[in-house]
Amino acid sequence: MKQGAIASGTVPKELSLVQLALVGTPLVFAAYALALGIGHDSSLIDALPGSLANTIPAVLFGLIAYRIIRIRLVSRRLPVQIVGHAFLCGAYALLSYWLLIVLLGAVSGFSVIQFQVEPFPIRASVWQLLQNATTYGIIAALAYRGTASPEV
Repeated sequence: MKQGAIASGTVPKELSLVQLALVGTPLVFAAYALALGIGHDSSLIDALPGSLANTIPAVLFGLIAYRIIRIRLVSRRLPVQIVGHAFLCGAYALLSYWLLIVLLGAVSGFSVIQFQVEPFPIRASVWQLLQNATTYGIIAALAYRGTASPEV
């Protein structure tokens, strides 16, 4: 039974960074807008600044991670990939969290010049880092798509 491109012997084409950004950014933004609107019991308009603050780090660091994985990890031996993913996942999670709290301070401050950055409470920080690590896993899976890497 034929099961798509892998079964037919052809390898799916690599997604370009532009394609990922064009498709991924509106999807991530819409998901955050809906989740924040529902979660805060507010209107979609009220959820837009927080959605933007959440989307920027996910997309920015996601595109960087995707490119690093494609260039530096996919063709490496499994132990190198494991160490590389552990490092990249940690960097992605921490940098995304850091930029998120900065952007949340900016969108909720008096202006983009005068604002206060406050970290989340411990439980929320842990949850955000877990969410970022999970997002990294999705990005890594997309990066391996079409590589025919034997370790995948």
